[in-house]
Amino acid sequence: MSMKNRVLLQKSGRDQFGNRGSSEFIRCELSEEQKLIDEKLKEEHKKLNDLFVKTYNEEWLKLFEGFNKKGAWEKLCPYGKPSLSAFYASVRGHKSFSQFLTYWLVVNKREAMEMICVTEEGIKSELSKYNKCGRYYVTYGSGRMFGTNGI
Repeated sequence: MSMKNRVLLQKSGRDQFGNRGSSEFIRCELSEEQKLIDEKLKEEHKKLNDLFVKTYNEEWLKLFEGFNKKGAWEKLCPYGKPSLSAFYASVRGHKSFSQFLTYWLVVNKREAMEMICVTEEGIKSELSKYNKCGRYYVTYGSGRMFGTNGI
């Protein structure tokens, strides 16, 4: 089991198989230092996401002008995964369809940048900014499923 998986399981109080365990299971508590580091990384990631949205969101949303939800699903999910009903359920988790599209942009950065024709060097440069804080803290938007702040 990788170190990252082990840490994530311990943080959630689960054993190596993902089970919650018995009530006697001692939950791993983070030190104050680690909590501060986690908060710092979350803030850094949020700032990077905000900058990413400011940079690419307008061009991204132009790709979907005139599209209904099914048309957007066909463009975003060319292989039918997730299913149309799962896609609709994800959309309902946001205040508006444009907010959902912005969430999709943030979560699927590489694919979105490819769709708006960013060069490979530009994609690598943009994604390298996230190396320090990693993808663990990816959240964006105010939908009930994805919760940070609104757009």
